Amino acid sequence: GLSLLLISPIHANMLPDMSSEGDYTVVGGGFADVFSADVAGFLVPTMLHPLLGYLVRDLTSIVAFDKGQQVYFGLSIWALALLAVIRTRRRAAFWLAATGVFLLLSLGPVLQVNGARAEVPMPFSVLQELPFFKANRYPSRYGVMLGISLAVLGGLGANALTRTSRRWGRYVMAALGTVFLLENLSLPLPLSDLRVPGVYEAIAEEAGDFAVLEVPVAWRNGFRITGAQHVAFMFAQFYQTYHGKRLLNGNTSRNPELKFQYFAEMPVLRSLIALETGKELTPQTMAADREVAPALLQSLGVYYVVTHTPPVDEAILRYVEEVLPTRFLIEEAGIRIYRVLPSPTPTVVDLGFALAEGWGRRTSPAPSVRPRAGLLLPGAETQSRLTLSLRGLTAGDRVSVRMGDSLLGECLLGTEWSRCEITLPGSAEPVREVWLVAEGRHDPSEGSPGGAIGATGVKVPVDVYVRSAGEEFGDLGRIYVGGRDWSPNGRGYNLVALNPADASVLSAASFDTHADPDAGRAMAAYLMGLEPGTVVVAAVADEGSRLLTEEAVQALGTIGSAVDLRGCFRCAHAMVGVVGAAPGTAVEQWGVGVQEALVGRGLTEPSLYFELSRVELGAD
Repeated sequence: GLSLLLISPIHANMLPDMSSEGDYTVVGGGFADVFSADVAGFLVPTMLHPLLGYLVRDLTSIVAFDKGQQVYFGLSIWALALLAVIRTRRRAAFWLAATGVFLLLSLGPVLQVNGARAEVPMPFSVLQELPFFKANRYPSRYGVMLGISLAVLGGLGANALTRTSRRWGRYVMAALGTVFLLENLSLPLPLSDLRVPGVYEAIAEEAGDFAVLEVPVAWRNGFRITGAQHVAFMFAQFYQTYHGKRLLNGNTSRNPELKFQYFAEMPVLRSLIALETGKELTPQTMAADREVAPALLQSLGVYYVVTHTPPVDEAILRYVEEVLPTRFLIEEAGIRIYRVLPSPTPTVVDLGFALAEGWGRRTSPAPSVRPRAGLLLPGAETQSRLTLSLRGLTAGDRVSVRMGDSLLGECLLGTEWSRCEITLPGSAEPVREVWLVAEGRHDPSEGSPGGAIGATGVKVPVDVYVRSAGEEFGDLGRIYVGGRDWSPNGRGYNLVALNPADASVLSAASFDTHADPDAGRAMAAYLMGLEPGTVVVAAVADEGSRLLTEEAVQALGTIGSAVDLRGCFRCAHAMVGVVGAAPGTAVEQWGVGVQEALVGRGLTEPSLYFELSRVELGAD
């Protein structure tokens, strides 16, 4: 009860997101397989043992021994626990049961013995299906409870042993303590330097509510990392406790997908992620980023940019200094502080910055797929004029504009684009959150759903929207048909076959062309087995280039693709094609970052309320 009371503020902030986004506490299997105890890890001392630390590396095949696969308490404690069970059966019964339960749970969903999966299902797999409990994706955490239970058993065993001889009891206890300490010796303990660098004083001393962009850019939760996989961004979050300003990136436990994708898909930020993960930027990308950077930093309320070397290299430093509107201030121990230069507030707000929850595709025209669709607008202390370009599906559609609990105005829509002007009050917040609330829901089949598939000569009578991204940009392999995601969402190529007459789903399959040597042949066989004229939708998730075969590439060509993903590690590929179409006639996009293919409006949910094409802010 006390635990729930203390954590209730976190739950209070999670509930609104969960009510609109669903249960985001679990995404696939998380890291459960990596953070599961290995049976061999109970028998071999930690790698930090000054005398026996080599054993875990040289005599076992445990790979992730630093991530909970090695749960070592020593061998003496197990011997004492066994003695407790033999000598004090009734007193030890509860703690024996607790030890057994937590031991089994710490082993994770599948038994692992000396680095090998025994493919024996374990009790943790049951917890993965239970509400609330399934949110814990780290089985090795149950090792803490195992240690507590084992400690009591060990104490009972030690007590039973010393009571046999009171004369020698103290010496026995001293011997047991010595053995236990020697078994669990860890020297020297690894430490982190948590002194806050002096360069952060410049940020701490500036008054006001603003944000800091820390480079490397990364967002981490309990399931994945978007951006650079380096501890520098975690240290930046610790330094935040000193300067007290907002951060764009950091480490959180759970979050809806959009809370990461909102940033990862923005220009400038996605370029920084690309540079951090070894990708190169074209001069065209640099020029486009340079043009949009002032508006982006202003829309996010960023006053300072901080770089950490390492992992920041010369290419990233050059990007920060040549593309971002900043002025260098100070450097200390590889940490550089840049001040963002003031820039005029743009009249037109980029939809990539403005669109929050409730939208389908995030480019113009953006469809609202929920009755409440959010906008994030630059903050201003004085009121301003908000102008929205909106379109409904029927005459008489209405959208109310709200900010907090206040109704700011209403927009009457028709089937043609119309402009709606609203007076937006000022706010001390760096970003203002505005909600567009629709009165009526429309079925995705209304209006003009679907359309022609590229140059294939085939039309599809339903909205088809594809999103693909490598691991660093979201690990996306989404295939929305009529607003419903039919993709298997597996690593590599995800394919969905549609009946061209009514767009009904005929089949769906996933092919791991990153790790499965047979996946290319299987994917080619799948495509060759489809009837001519079948619509095929494809999305690569995470990585699909490593074991992609010539046979598979040729098979993709038979549905209209002109893309060969080989040699482009973790590149995205999104496509809508037709069996029998000539190469290059499909609708497809590929490359670094999030790539999309679209036939229709771009719905991500099976509902449609209105469309938004333009957001403007001006003086009232």
